[in-house]
Amino acid sequence: MNMLENPFCVLGVSARDSRRQIAEAAEEKSFLDDSESIREARSILTNPGRRLAAEIRWFPGVGDKKVKELVNFLQKINRGEFLLKKSFTGFKTLAQMNFAVCIFGFRKFHYTSEISELILEICGCIDSFSTEEICRVINNDRLSSGFPQADENDIEREMNDYRADILGVIEGKLSALPQNEYFELVEKFAAEYSREGGKYYGSFLLADLISSYELKISTRLEELTGIIIDTPYNFKISSSLKEWRSLIRPLLMAAKSLGIENVRIRNQAEEIFASVREKAVNLHNEHQKTREALNMILLLKEPLADISGQISGMIDKDIKELESLERKRQETEREYERYKASLYYETEFGLIFKDKLIISADGISWKGVNTPLDEVYGMKWGGTRTYVNGIYTGTSYNVTIQTPYININLSPNEEKYNDIVQRLWRALAGSISERILRHLQSGELLFFGGIKIKDNGVYLKKSGWFSSDVQFFTWPEIFTYSDNGMFIIKSGDYSASASYIYDMNTHILEAILRRHREIYPCPPRLSSLLDER
Repeated sequence: MNMLENPFCVLGVSARDSRRQIAEAAEEKSFLDDSESIREARSILTNPGRRLAAEIRWFPGVGDKKVKELVNFLQKINRGEFLLKKSFTGFKTLAQMNFAVCIFGFRKFHYTSEISELILEICGCIDSFSTEEICRVINNDRLSSGFPQADENDIEREMNDYRADILGVIEGKLSALPQNEYFELVEKFAAEYSREGGKYYGSFLLADLISSYELKISTRLEELTGIIIDTPYNFKISSSLKEWRSLIRPLLMAAKSLGIENVRIRNQAEEIFASVREKAVNLHNEHQKTREALNMILLLKEPLADISGQISGMIDKDIKELESLERKRQETEREYERYKASLYYETEFGLIFKDKLIISADGISWKGVNTPLDEVYGMKWGGTRTYVNGIYTGTSYNVTIQTPYININLSPNEEKYNDIVQRLWRALAGSISERILRHLQSGELLFFGGIKIKDNGVYLKKSGWFSSDVQFFTWPEIFTYSDNGMFIIKSGDYSASASYIYDMNTHILEAILRRHREIYPCPPRLSSLLDER
């Protein structure tokens, strides 16, 4: 609002001048100035209805001498002269605000702090006067000028229009600022507005500025929400969330100061949370990327936590669960690393031409050919005592590993034998046992030396050299034991046996049956052990 364009300033008259004095001033001015603007100013000031807008936007209640001083100051400011800040001492409240608004429109600011200071001064004036007070001041001037008294309802309507004008002046200045400075100022206004729960002087003007800000950023907020929803995984989500949060901060401060909720922001927050959470769940469930999923949920904590209590609770719950899963994952990885380290074994066989055996998590390597652990079909091992003339001369050890390509036959010394058997059991017992149980589960009949088994039991032959009596026994009906290098299954006079050293996977079968018997009550099928895995 430019007070130098106010009809009172155009004609150089006072609010206490009569119609005759206004007409004389207009006649005198018309010889020197633009006759059209002079006629318009005269028409406004001599019409009681139109005059009210000019009175409200002028210096109501201020003496003529002071008004001339202020107009002179404004003219110098308008010409770009550098002047010290003008004191408001002696002003009426409305006149003080009008002067500040005009100064705001004229001044060139070097720092945002200067802008915020003057805007808050304007806001500090607004609520310090009432419609009744403005009416009294204007009517005192009208009493001197001979114009009809103004009505409070007319003044209230005109003040609402004036409020829109003031907002336009302020927004015009703010819109010329760099974006970051504009956002900084709005956040400061929101802080002032929130300071006393929206009861700060001029709060309605601050509320208007914040509402205008919300309108200006609404398109960008929608764009950022779309980017966050459409962006896969962490790419660009973090920067978009930070910008979104920085933009909505003033709006949250203003809403919370009034104890209300910004529904638009809450709806966007719910959209963002649902989308990012879905991405995090996908990372964990489909890609086993628990750490990345946790990082994604952590991105939401600061931007969304104070928008909705429900969202905040869900974020905290997700973070707690993912942190627990991540700790378990890390412990599993550490266990696997320890397992790999304990599994690794390397040795050579042969005196001149040496063949290398390597047992590791990557497989069984023999003579340069590597077989993955899950492709090894079976293994057997054992030792044979040697006697000469009844005198023990030593034990020969044998280890055989069955693969789809070759059978690896080893004859190690005792030290190597113990190391190899220990690592083979650790590396292969689990996968071979599972393969056996899967075959049984599918209804297959399996042979281990002289032992023939099904999922729910075993075929045993009656003792005796010439006996051909074979019967089927369920697992609860049998018992097992070892004797002279043989694994034996027995039920009454019926039995079957397999050699540890000569029959493949006899050690594995023994372990399966032992574990099956440990379960109480004993399940009818061996494949029930798969449920433990």
